[in-house]
Amino acid sequence: MRSGSLDHRGVSHRYGLESQPSSDPNDHPRQDAPAKKKGPLSTTLAALVLVLGGVVILKANTGHSGPKANLARKPPNSAVTAVPTRSVPETSTPQSPAPPTGAPATPAPATPAPKAPPTHDKPGEGQVDFVLDTRPRHTRPAEFRKPPLDRALEGTYITLWLQQVHAWFKSDGDKARAFVQDAKAAGFAAVMTDVPWSWTEREAENDLRFDTFGKDWVKHVCEAGLKLHLVLRANERPPWLEKRDDLVEATDPDAVKTPPCGPTDGSLSMGSDEVVGYVARFFEKSVKFYVETYGDCIESFNPTMNNELEARFITTFDCMRDFSAATLKKYGAWQQSQGFDEVLKPLDRQTDCKVHPEAEDTRFWEFRNVLLGQVHARFCAVVAASGKRCLLHIGEFFASSDRLNGNALHLYLDNPNITDFTMDSNMALTGAASSPSVVGMMTDAARRKGKIIHYEAATERILPCNDEGEFTKGSTSYLEAAKLLYREGIARGLESGVETLGFTNLCKPLAVKEFLGGVPLVDMKTAQGADAAPDAVLYVPSRLFGAHGIFHTELCQNAKRSCWHDSFAQLPKFGVAKFFEGCTQDAIQYSLLEVWDSLRLRHARVQIVMDARQLSDAPVAAAGELVAFLTEPEWGFHGGEVERALFEEAARKHGNAYVARAAPRDEPPAVVTKFEVP
Repeated sequence: MRSGSLDHRGVSHRYGLESQPSSDPNDHPRQDAPAKKKGPLSTTLAALVLVLGGVVILKANTGHSGPKANLARKPPNSAVTAVPTRSVPETSTPQSPAPPTGAPATPAPATPAPKAPPTHDKPGEGQVDFVLDTRPRHTRPAEFRKPPLDRALEGTYITLWLQQVHAWFKSDGDKARAFVQDAKAAGFAAVMTDVPWSWTEREAENDLRFDTFGKDWVKHVCEAGLKLHLVLRANERPPWLEKRDDLVEATDPDAVKTPPCGPTDGSLSMGSDEVVGYVARFFEKSVKFYVETYGDCIESFNPTMNNELEARFITTFDCMRDFSAATLKKYGAWQQSQGFDEVLKPLDRQTDCKVHPEAEDTRFWEFRNVLLGQVHARFCAVVAASGKRCLLHIGEFFASSDRLNGNALHLYLDNPNITDFTMDSNMALTGAASSPSVVGMMTDAARRKGKIIHYEAATERILPCNDEGEFTKGSTSYLEAAKLLYREGIARGLESGVETLGFTNLCKPLAVKEFLGGVPLVDMKTAQGADAAPDAVLYVPSRLFGAHGIFHTELCQNAKRSCWHDSFAQLPKFGVAKFFEGCTQDAIQYSLLEVWDSLRLRHARVQIVMDARQLSDAPVAAAGELVAFLTEPEWGFHGGEVERALFEEAARKHGNAYVARAAPRDEPPAVVTKFEVP
């Protein structure tokens, strides 16, 4: 998700103008605001958790959750009720010490910490037995091996979505211009906004109107001398396709589902060549218009069909699987192209707290990633033809939620037309604050020569704004915890070499200083990127997550885990986390983060490898340690035996290799053993 937030179905509505317009010719909208949707709204967070005899059943209900969902679903110019606010929250609560230049601060330990594991003085020097650190997690970053932050950021940006232009500013151009000026004063170099298909090519195919519904507000960005990142989003069909139900996603009528799958809400299917053709042509015409109109002001285009603006399937219904005729036909053809003896039907299991290594599950998951890679390759080819950069938002990954979302990052990284990647996380995947290390871990997985890595801090869950564009009342009570979370998350991203820093859904641009520990945005520095050799390699097979049901720390008989910092329990919760005290987290991701943290105590630069085929690269051999992260059953994922053989070959050559096995129900959360040659 663009915020990294996720309920147990992976649903998290975030961005505006998602209400489906009417196709009634007598209900034509005003030209200054989209019309209200007729009919039910899209599905969002669950509302009921039942635990029966150790078996968890999660039932999904419709409705919206969280401030961003309520904001996103209201049509522009819809009536809103003002909430008492203050412009920038203030607090006198003491927190962490001032940060060094270019990096946010780390809180001082409340009690003396145990001695850290030994470190290497140089990349690859010596061999140290891997030790899993068991100290309080918030004490570790002070002892992380940190690379010098000596490189200027490639850029900075703040988002202002079209819906917010209407909701916050009521289509007042002067207020939009003032926001842009505040963004410039705060040190931002660019603004990111969206161009929705359903509000642009609205009346008929090829009838594109880029000046309706206030979309021409972007001129203020270019007039201010800032750059534009444009998100071309096609998560909703325009009215002229409203009756084409043959083009939408479908749920599986034959599968046993827990919870039952809900309606698709009219989400268009990526498996339909006709749909992808319509969308690609809209992208092509939009790119042409904006390049011709704004020229060098355009920094990048982000083509997407996802409601969270990510490079994923549309996530507005319960099961997040597409069983439409078009997709199933493609799945059958793909299986035949791979030489499988039997063409299997996909199954649809997700929240049963089990691991599913069966081919019916893992094979369909693999196909879904292949389809994502193919569709986004076509979209980014359109952008590349214009000479502009193609950016994709990558929602939080390396968690059991990948079973729902898929993870095609390795395919995107291999595509030369995809130049930019936004690592998108609010560090609260399951609805409660997890760990700032998520940002560094995601960056370590995406770092590749020739690619620009962004980190986008999503603030709407932690520091929400109301429909008047003001901070909501009450956020002062947890402001210090929020600042700590974001300072530390940004620090981990900079240490891992993030090139661009963005903030989304922050209604007051000048408030960005609250998240940077006093360091001006223009003075932020980052570490070297892909050119820096890794000190350690962490092999995390991305496919293993596709075989897991949803594993929350509070569910599935998993061990309860503490918050990263005690103050994080004060932060607002959403989704499943609302039903529990403390900080509910993804149990598999928690184990992985413990391994990553332990490596960072000895190594300034960790490279994450998602596919064992990459283990033959020279930097792996030169790294001080090679660690494989696995879950039970080991290698029980699509292509697992192939990757096992490749890892064992690399481990034998390396000589200082370990296997870290996730232990979601035990303490410690991962068991690390020295790799023994079979």
